[in-house]
Amino acid sequence: NSSYPRKQKKTDIMIISNIVSLQNIKDDIYFGNLDNLLKKEKIKVLSIFRNHTPIRSKKIKSLLKKDTILLSKRLNYLNEIIILFNFLKEIFIFIFSKKYFPVKKYLNYFDLISIISNLRLIYQLDEILDIYKPKFVLFTYEGHAWERLLIFLCKKKDIKIKSIAFQFSTIKKNQIGFFTKLKKNYNPDYIATTGKIPFNILKKKINFSKIIKLGSSKFVKIKKTTKKKIDLLVALETDQKKLFEVINFCKNFAKKNSNFSIVLRPHPIIRSKARLIDKIKN
Repeated sequence: NSSYPRKQKKTDIMIISNIVSLQNIKDDIYFGNLDNLLKKEKIKVLSIFRNHTPIRSKKIKSLLKKDTILLSKRLNYLNEIIILFNFLKEIFIFIFSKKYFPVKKYLNYFDLISIISNLRLIYQLDEILDIYKPKFVLFTYEGHAWERLLIFLCKKKDIKIKSIAFQFSTIKKNQIGFFTKLKKNYNPDYIATTGKIPFNILKKKINFSKIIKLGSSKFVKIKKTTKKKIDLLVALETDQKKLFEVINFCKNFAKKNSNFSIVLRPHPIIRSKARLIDKIKN
């Protein structure tokens, strides 16, 4: 892909993060200034971003730092046809084979649509790994399929690439993919945590990866305060159906508890969707 900057042929660490809005676009909300800290130690870093906004990639690229890569939402015609073929093949397997039988009751056809975006992502990352040959790949980790495919890519390369999965968000009981041990080539070499508490939790639950502490870009020293400002903070989902179910719950809760101060926190991905934000505000 000619859009990949090739001046720096090899890199030490490749950081894969996400852009969820144009607000403070040069500040990575997941990894903060980790890239600059590493560069100060003479470590070569390549930052790669996934575009989670409805804004065209061409506009976003012009706003990013130099020596960064923004992954495309579309590939060339040939690759798109190959991806579509693989997607239809998987739909056929889903309907007629026993491959999905253990989890079939939890899935529907719409859940399989993510195969298309996952394959687009992996096609690009495969090429980038070949060009820059990193020693380590650091990426956000929630238990999604693309993360496991990336780990497989790292392990199948001729060069030794260590995968570091970064636990950046709240650990939930129902995060099945996060805690699931798969075949050896699909498990990260390291899982990096945001701090001591998640480190201790993951140490007890995970035995297929080495658990390390990385820290968080959101870390702030807690200031003592005696005045309570918020009684209930609600983190909203990205799924619209679940999102409005939670909002309706909050409305009913607020009617019964008028003395409570309730704050709704939209997911960063939602913040770029003006119509959805307006509905939430209403």
